[in-house]
Amino acid sequence: MKFIQAICLLLLCPALSLNTRQSYDGLEKKLKEVFSERSGILHQLSKTSKELDIIKGNLQSLKNDDSVAKKDVQRILELSHKQREEMKSLQAALQKQLDEANERAEKQQATIKFLKVEMEKKQNHQGFTARVLGQRLDDTGLCIWS
Repeated sequence: MKFIQAICLLLLCPALSLNTRQSYDGLEKKLKEVFSERSGILHQLSKTSKELDIIKGNLQSLKNDDSVAKKDVQRILELSHKQREEMKSLQAALQKQLDEANERAEKQQATIKFLKVEMEKKQNHQGFTARVLGQRLDDTGLCIWS
């Protein structure tokens, strides 16, 4: 029986060998398909990686542009604040000058009023003296001595 089994086994060996060869061919074909698929995936990953790098660069550029814009806005706000402070300072200086000019004008008006009152007193006194002495007064109110 062992002999029959051995013969059967020998007869089946070419079939097994053929079947094994077909299995190897099938495996080789599948392996080529897997490698081809893997190559396609790697190519797609490489392409995607490049696209991601481009997007990353664009985002960085936008971030830099945004940063520059923020700096420009900040600089404009600082200049605006500085100008506002300068205008307030200038307004205060002009108001001080105006107040001083008003004060001088009031003093001058008071002086003029005082001098006018004094002149009227003097004219009244001279007129009284001239009438007492019988003298005439000229247009300015001064006595004309004859």
